[in-house]
Amino acid sequence: MELKATNDFPNPTAYMIQLYWFDKSGRQVDGLRMTSPAIQPGKSVTFTAEGRVPGDTEGWTCGVKVLGAQ
Repeated sequence: MELKATNDFPNPTAYMIQLYWFDKSGRQVDGLRMTSPAIQPGKSVTFTAEGRVPGDTEGWTCGVKVLGAQ
């Protein structure tokens, strides 16, 4: 699954990218955070999320959010 994270903050410091996984009913069932190099304000980073927890993950969706790190 290809995901795109955009820096909505005014400065290009290091950022945390948080992924949220939702099941078929829309309930958040998993999540993870990863550190990203600086992303310029208004710019995006695109990456591919691969490999989920074994089991019935058909119909799951993923959201992504950029969190500022000071």
